[in-house]
Amino acid sequence: MRLKTSVFPLSLTVIALSAALPLSHAIPTAAQTTAAETTVALCETPGQTVRIYRTNGETLMRAYDRQDRITWMNRTAVSAETLSDGTRYTNQLGEQTVTTFVSVNGRDCTIQLGNNAPEAGTLLQNGPATSEQTLNSVRQLFPDQVAQLEAECPTSSTLDVTAFQNEGQPPRANFICWGVPDNTGARSGQGLGSLPLTTDDPTFIQSFTCPTGDQTCESQLEALQNQYPEQLEAAELACSVKRGTLFFAAAGDLTDLRCGFQASSLWDLNGDGTVDQESSASVDVSVGQVPL
Repeated sequence: MRLKTSVFPLSLTVIALSAALPLSHAIPTAAQTTAAETTVALCETPGQTVRIYRTNGETLMRAYDRQDRITWMNRTAVSAETLSDGTRYTNQLGEQTVTTFVSVNGRDCTIQLGNNAPEAGTLLQNGPATSEQTLNSVRQLFPDQVAQLEAECPTSSTLDVTAFQNEGQPPRANFICWGVPDNTGARSGQGLGSLPLTTDDPTFIQSFTCPTGDQTCESQLEALQNQYPEQLEAAELACSVKRGTLFFAAAGDLTDLRCGFQASSLWDLNGDGTVDQESSASVDVSVGQVPL
């Protein structure tokens, strides 16, 4: 399934998906630590997406097969060779040699598998992208959804947008709304959600499914699919941004489409832009209402 880059519901009331958690500098006693990755180069061809990145002082490679939709190489050490016309990155281990070349002009790249001919690609990122660059990239694909996420971050706060890529998935953009730092530089924030950085991301949208044996839900879902397919698609996209799950609820004479998700509270303890601690709470919000 290929993602549609814009959705225009005909009669859907979409409610802002605010996480409903205050921006506070209170730090929980139990929190998670998030490891940081810095992208060196991200090259995409019709067949492959290769990401060269640094983490914990190592330069590594991740390769995603766009046809089979699997990540078949991950966290593999690479060697970098600087040439007059660009930089060549080659994996040091693995049964298949993958050579990614990034031209000196910072716009072109190729990916070569084994002894096959190099395949020309698109250089999606060359070096660590700024928040504004990543925001502009994802805005071109999902303007309506980006506008919604921007509206969730108050003007007094800072919207931080970073590229990431999980194992088995194409690259995506993560949205965080950071509050005003205190006098030590520490700040708290909220995770707003994520969006794909490519239209070829078949696992991003989570389709609405009913619990097994719930005939009432199944009847409502069938009616929604037949009568309001665009509204359902908009709700599924809005909920997938939050990595949530859709469900039905009554709202007077309307059926409320609600999204349950984990709202994340984040802490940057030294103001370096990296999430140092994280906690989450289960919340649900309305992502649309239909007269069913």
